[in-house]
Amino acid sequence: MPRIVTQWKLFKFVNVIRELSVMSIRSCPAGVAGTRSRIYNTLRNKEEDTAERIRQLKKSKAGCLGTLRRFRREIKELVQADEWSGISELHQSYSETWKKFVRLHDNLLELLDEGR
Repeated sequence: MPRIVTQWKLFKFVNVIRELSVMSIRSCPAGVAGTRSRIYNTLRNKEEDTAERIRQLKKSKAGCLGTLRRFRREIKELVQADEWSGISELHQSYSETWKKFVRLHDNLLELLDEGR
C-alpha cells in the first residue's frame, strides 16, 4: 500500500513539473537541475512610481492644509478671548507646518513638470 501511494505522489509531482514548464515567461516555475529558474519581474514602471508619489504628495499636502486651518482657527479663538499665553507655540507650529506645505507643494510641481 505505501508503494502505491508513493508512486501516485511521484506521478502527481511529474505532472506538476510538466505544467510548470508550460508556464509563461513572467511566471515563476521551479528550476530543474542545471537550468536557471525564472523569476517574476520585480522592476516597477517609472510612470507608476511617479503617479504613486504624486498621490502621496497630494494627500500630505491636504493633511497640511487641514492642520494649518486648525492652527489658524485656534489662534483666532485665543486672540478673540484675549488669551495671549499660548499663541507663540501655535504660531511656531503654524510656521513649521507652512514650511512643510511649501516644500510638499514644490516637490509636487517638480514631479508634475517631469511628467510632461
